[in-house]
Amino acid sequence: MSSPAPSTAARSTLNPFLPSPRLPLELMDLIIHHCDEPLYFVGHLSDERLKTLATLSRVSRYFAERAQPALFKRIVVEYPINLANLTPAGVRLLDTLEDKERLRAAVRAFDIHVVLKTYPIPIRDSFKRSLRRRFLKVFQSLSRVEAVTYHGSADAVPRVKMAMWKCLPSSTQILDLLNFEITPDEVFRGFNGAKRIRANPLSVLVDSWHIARYRQVFPAGGAHQLDFMDLTDARSPYVQRTT
Repeated sequence: MSSPAPSTAARSTLNPFLPSPRLPLELMDLIIHHCDEPLYFVGHLSDERLKTLATLSRVSRYFAERAQPALFKRIVVEYPINLANLTPAGVRLLDTLEDKERLRAAVRAFDIHVVLKTYPIPIRDSFKRSLRRRFLKVFQSLSRVEAVTYHGSADAVPRVKMAMWKCLPSSTQILDLLNFEITPDEVFRGFNGAKRIRANPLSVLVDSWHIARYRQVFPAGGAHQLDFMDLTDARSPYVQRTT
């Protein structure tokens, strides 16, 4: 008596030349949606989820088209631009944002780390100024940004007090200064010197030690469109995510 022929499912498992089964598209989208859940406000993802999205973006064109916008929801840059290498990551990011409108439209938040750098090779000042102008133009073109976060110290780089306001897209709703060493008076001088007129209100996150001074300096200088809050404020995105 002859044995029964192997099933099609068995052949698919054993035969490497047959196409492998694919996940349903709905399940793929569900995986990406799960990885896109922020820790606090938009774009703040855990390291594990960022790594997963980066891996998915290299799997196939389908995954890349869906995972890359999630990866670009929050971008991180240094000021001044990292010029320690001839092809630094910051310049590659700049080239990508200039060339791909789809990814510019995906950016909802960006972090700027203000750092004092020494460069191992001489870099022409004109080249550095050119890069900063390009970055500033890209920043201002990010029309869907909701939150901007600064890190470091304002004393590390000259003129950053004014530049920090020029980098803000007009759509910004939250400016996070909790991890940025700067005094309320320095923030106001930079705001006043940048001469940026905001049509929309801006919520500024500051530490509780200085919030009274912020609320005193800015209205006295005629800047009434800024609303200052600390971590204990119920409107803070950090409070909203932990309650």
